[in-house]
Amino acid sequence: MKPSTLCLDDFMEVLDRARRYDKYVAGLCVFHDDAKPSLLVYEDGWFRCRGCGRTGTFETLWRTIQKGGHVVTPPEKTEWRPPVLPKKKEAIDDLIWKAHQDLLDVPSRGWYLEGRCVGGRVEPCKLGWYNGWYTVPILDADGEPHGVVLRSGPHVEHVSGQRFIQPVGQKPMLYVPDWNILGSGGKGLVVVYGLIDALSLSECRVPVCTTTGGKDAFPPEWLDGFRGRIGILPDLGEEDTARKLAAKLGWRGMVIKVDWPDGCKDPNDVLVKHGKKGLLALVSSFTGAST
Repeated sequence: MKPSTLCLDDFMEVLDRARRYDKYVAGLCVFHDDAKPSLLVYEDGWFRCRGCGRTGTFETLWRTIQKGGHVVTPPEKTEWRPPVLPKKKEAIDDLIWKAHQDLLDVPSRGWYLEGRCVGGRVEPCKLGWYNGWYTVPILDADGEPHGVVLRSGPHVEHVSGQRFIQPVGQKPMLYVPDWNILGSGGKGLVVVYGLIDALSLSECRVPVCTTTGGKDAFPPEWLDGFRGRIGILPDLGEEDTARKLAAKLGWRGMVIKVDWPDGCKDPNDVLVKHGKKGLLALVSSFTGAST
């Protein structure tokens, strides 16, 4: 019999050689002949096998266990689809606040954000969790939502091949993680080309913004209301795009030149591998932020 709501403890009872860790359960995979525990079942409702590569939801795993059979050769295609997002603004707003509350109620669902060292942004940026995806609401200076972007967890990305989804018809928007520090303290404003990168600099209390539409969708007029210096921090290899935006910004714009540490290609890589001090040092010549 299937429990009304599946949780990790349910799989502890039915998986062979199951062992509970902080945020997941490991056990023998039921989709192939497993010699050592390679199946990882996460608290946010998904599983992935490091051996055969099979992945999916709690429900898929539970049905397979109850049938008692092994699927030795996983299917080449998956029927998994991303969640269908509502079209009406009121429904999107409801999704944003419910997802945020769900993440607050079950903090372990934020394991990916913690792993990217931006777990401290959950409350101030109203980040949330929705069916294996992390919600990033686009808020204005008054805290009112105008849109949302969903970022997949790594196991969901593995299944779907998608990293981001947005409501149908939503146009590219300016994303500012923290309006309260925008332009404060003479630090200038940093422009990056990714939501996680923006959250990373926000975690260091650096005024930052980005676009929800990709590196080629950043109209300079978005920043007409900002009168200070604007530094563009591109990912490694995206310097040409940054130079074009800096030129359009005129005297206010400049490209922040950095020497990327080994193994790092963007601000979040630096935060994960070198901490806040390392990321602040990367932009300190522009922001004046103390390391």
